[in-house]
Amino acid sequence: MTNTLINTRQQNRGAKERSHVPFYIGMAVMVLAIFARNVFDLPIPVLIILAIGAFIALIGDRNEIIALIICCIPMSAAFQYKYLIFICILLYALKFMKDIRFSFVVFPLAFMMVWELLHAFEYAFSAYTFLRNFAELIFCAFLMMVLPQAHKKINYPMICRLLAITSVCMMSIVLLNLLKETNYNFEEIFFGTYRFGVGDADTKNYGVNYNANGLGEIANLSILGLLQLVSIKKHNIFDYLLIIALTLFGVMTMSRTFLVCFALIFVMFAVSGTSTAVAKVKRIFGIILLVALLIILVYQIMPDVFERFVDRFKVADITNGRADLLGFYGEHIASSFKHSFFGVGLQDYGVKVNNIYKTAMDVCHNGTEEVVVCWGIPGLMLFAWFIVEMFRHKALGFRRCLANYMPLLLILVFVQAGQLISSGISLLSLSFAYVSLIYNFKERQNNE
Repeated sequence: MTNTLINTRQQNRGAKERSHVPFYIGMAVMVLAIFARNVFDLPIPVLIILAIGAFIALIGDRNEIIALIICCIPMSAAFQYKYLIFICILLYALKFMKDIRFSFVVFPLAFMMVWELLHAFEYAFSAYTFLRNFAELIFCAFLMMVLPQAHKKINYPMICRLLAITSVCMMSIVLLNLLKETNYNFEEIFFGTYRFGVGDADTKNYGVNYNANGLGEIANLSILGLLQLVSIKKHNIFDYLLIIALTLFGVMTMSRTFLVCFALIFVMFAVSGTSTAVAKVKRIFGIILLVALLIILVYQIMPDVFERFVDRFKVADITNGRADLLGFYGEHIASSFKHSFFGVGLQDYGVKVNNIYKTAMDVCHNGTEEVVVCWGIPGLMLFAWFIVEMFRHKALGFRRCLANYMPLLLILVFVQAGQLISSGISLLSLSFAYVSLIYNFKERQNNE
């Protein structure tokens, strides 16, 4: 009788569990299409890649739709992912209407959109660009309207692993294109001032090309997700291999911001997820050993890259011009009440500022300052309100731990040396950070 009950329960559990095989096949086809288009130069329109993504969303469940969009963080350079965001929101709403609840996050989002619209009266404006600029924030707000009710149906380990796998695939495409150009001479790739990111400079239309710092951000975010799995013992050997690959790709960018954030990840990991002093000491020693092994591995495999990376810290201006940009845009903000209160708007803000001063300065390399340049102090307050809503939206009785906050902390640190509201990668990463905020790490740790 007992065996019969156990078998019945197992059958019922199996009937309820949905197979992810069709989703995995769809993701594989999507990645392979990007690979064939960029490595073998097959004439595959990016619209086909978008269509594959839409089909995956059409047959996908809640978790699969969200995982698909999170994987667009590394795939953002390969196709028109912003359209896929709107398609996924629509399909999710049609398929799982009962998940949606009103959320106060609509207010900071709506006010930011209205504030940006007001700049149409002062500067050149495109409604098409306006909607595209808010795609990532709209998706993040949408998650806040559905996940507090549906968070138990989200497989966060699956999302983290898929993000890492997709990141490694996209970075491998960049590397393969570079190897083809140099007749597979790895050392020749890094002659001159090249930093890993752009794989095919001649391809402007979704050629899987990245900014070196942006690629470092993707690598760090993927590494962090995998380390979160380690913290709840949901990892495997394959995850460690992914961490090694992502670390090697990150070092190849020679991004000092990558290195700072990489160190931050391991510091956060060292103090999270353990309840006793002995466990913390063991983890710290384990991290020191792992980092030491990674440094040795990097030096053995890529000695020239390692030495060039070290040399980048020996320059007179370690900020690489960021301090000058910070001062220039700071003076711009303080130059008038209009600039500090209203800003110049998000669309082509760098061009607008350069037109004002008849100069050719780069865009902001500080995310907080960038918000003020675009939207003024009110815009910064609205964006801060949006972040506060991310903290507020959670399931009843749910208590967070440090592991929940790590992706958001990483993003907020990274954007202080880069872009925020003008970077699709940074804005879409906020959605990944929110999924981490609603995942119950404590429950998983207790179960283990």
